[in-house]
Amino acid sequence: MGFLSRYKATSVNFKPIRKMVFWPPFIILMLLLILGIIERHSVDAVLKNTMQWVFNCWGWLYMFGGFAFTVICLGIMLSPAGNIKFGGKDAEPEFSKWQWFAISLCTGMGIGITYWAVVEPMAHLTNFPQILSIKPNTAASAMFALRTVFFHWTLTPYSMYVLFGITIAYAYYNKKLPFCVASGLYPVIGEKRVRKWGRIIDAITLFSICGAVAHSLGLGVLQLSGGIGYITGYTSLGHSHILWAFVTLFLILAYTTSSYTGIKRGIAFLSDNNMKLFIILMIFAFVTGPAAFIMKTGTQAFGSFLNNFIPMSFRLGAVNDDSWVTNWTLFYWGVWLSFAPMVGMFLARLVYGRTVRDFIIYNLIFPSLFIGIWFAIFGGDSLFLQFNGVDMHKLIAEKGAAMALYVLLEYHPFALLTQIIAAIVCTVSFITCADSMTTTVATISTSGHTVEDPEPPANVKLGWGIIMGGLALLGIVSGGVEALKNIGVISGLPILFIEIAAAVSVCMILTKAVKAKEDKDL
Repeated sequence: MGFLSRYKATSVNFKPIRKMVFWPPFIILMLLLILGIIERHSVDAVLKNTMQWVFNCWGWLYMFGGFAFTVICLGIMLSPAGNIKFGGKDAEPEFSKWQWFAISLCTGMGIGITYWAVVEPMAHLTNFPQILSIKPNTAASAMFALRTVFFHWTLTPYSMYVLFGITIAYAYYNKKLPFCVASGLYPVIGEKRVRKWGRIIDAITLFSICGAVAHSLGLGVLQLSGGIGYITGYTSLGHSHILWAFVTLFLILAYTTSSYTGIKRGIAFLSDNNMKLFIILMIFAFVTGPAAFIMKTGTQAFGSFLNNFIPMSFRLGAVNDDSWVTNWTLFYWGVWLSFAPMVGMFLARLVYGRTVRDFIIYNLIFPSLFIGIWFAIFGGDSLFLQFNGVDMHKLIAEKGAAMALYVLLEYHPFALLTQIIAAIVCTVSFITCADSMTTTVATISTSGHTVEDPEPPANVKLGWGIIMGGLALLGIVSGGVEALKNIGVISGLPILFIEIAAAVSVCMILTKAVKAKEDKDL
């Protein structure tokens, strides 16, 4: 690991390793992973019990917090605080609005929506909260399925990201504080304590990120390997450890190379082209699929989502001890929270020269609309097949969840071509997501970042890229991917309290900024 902490001081972007931020979470994560391999079942049981305890004791705060974060973001967007500009009135944006939106979407949720586009709607078609008086495989369960994926993947998770993004960006660009998560909390902890608390908060953030990232990358490896097996006709390849290893090595090389080139070249180029492929795939599936059915179910489900947003935001299954909420909504909220500081920090890196309102529109509203349309098309398509003689449940069970999108495209014209495009979309989504994660983790691990030189050292990014890719491969080969997932979800609890502090900080920062502007204008 020497290369992570010892590199030439003559480097153009020399930035020292933050040892107290890097080493504690790294050592703990390695120990947990090793224990998970040696005593997999015992560690899995402990982590699952811990996760259950977290949700039993704090599930109410997860749900209330998710709702509050959304309301705060929407309120800020509509308030005078939306006019505040990151970097001051003379700051000029680095990216076009299209590039900005593409990077935000592809690095935030791209890899997740390709994996769950078909799987989650089909799961909710037959599995739902006990309190709801609906029957499986009916029109009512179809509406529940679509509105639930809208709920899990749109406004609430992006609100968690955006709150962190606003606080970090304002502290960094407008207050000239260090580029770290703790800086965004300066109204709560005080500017003089930012550096002291920064080590603790960033160490917690780094630990939560690593487990969640390794699990997410593991799912990406499984989906791409499954796609290779499905497209070539050798479905057993999708379960081959050798193929997993080759795919992982290829992806590590790809996303570390992209990360090495920097955001303006690597991620910007890949995100721009990947967004175009996303749109092409969506249009193709809509035009060649049951377009009228998709439009009707998507529109009705969107209305149902809006109508049920508040009840869904507070559903806990408290009286009947319903496990559905724990297995789905609370699990997702734990995942999104574990990612929130990292994604928020990465989004803050892109926002120089934009207003707070623009930040919310391009990082919450537009991505939510896009993902809603994506799930309406592919979820609606899979529901149509299920109701019209194609047993998608059985096919997904036989082929595996990682192959669900490829299975769906089998029922469209030019299946082989679109499956190849889907595999490319999955691959590039993986690369852009991993690139942004690598860049952000490397940024948290180092100090000395400035507006003029925001990129972390290339060799630190390379080191983290190898570490996270190796964790993902080790997890899926050893069966420890569940342990990585549970680590990420459990670590969402301390992040929840940090997010609450970020929400308070946002309100204090923007209220003070608006008041100062009003006094200046008098």
